[in-house]
Amino acid sequence: MDEIPAYLSVKVNFDNSDYDNVCDTFGGGFGRLPAWRELGNLLAHRPGWHFDVVNRGEALWCLSVLGECRLAIHVTEDLRYHCYDHGADSDTVAADTTSVETWLKDREEAARQPSPLIIEKTPAEVHAEYEELQAAA
Repeated sequence: MDEIPAYLSVKVNFDNSDYDNVCDTFGGGFGRLPAWRELGNLLAHRPGWHFDVVNRGEALWCLSVLGECRLAIHVTEDLRYHCYDHGADSDTVAADTTSVETWLKDREEAARQPSPLIIEKTPAEVHAEYEELQAAA
């Protein structure tokens, strides 16, 4: 039986919001679509990851905590994956989704924690709620 690809479940909140159309329009065009699909299949059902259009029209996958993007990945012109770790202020370019998975393995768990900046700016009630959610998970 054919399994439905994970990227097909991704929606962005504006008209014509299916993943392929958004990637075509904001992700560099039709030629990058296979790479976006592979990335969507890797990230679509992982907790904390979401797909969005940012910075005046750039398609991007983000791992967010309390509204702050901690890890970001997008498809480059040469069909590679630009991976950025906001906490470490470091980036790498991965050749394929296997390399993206390796990059994530070393940092995804740590990136699920709020940054010192977000902790400083977030009210105490939100911290308590976050801790409760973490304990329940």
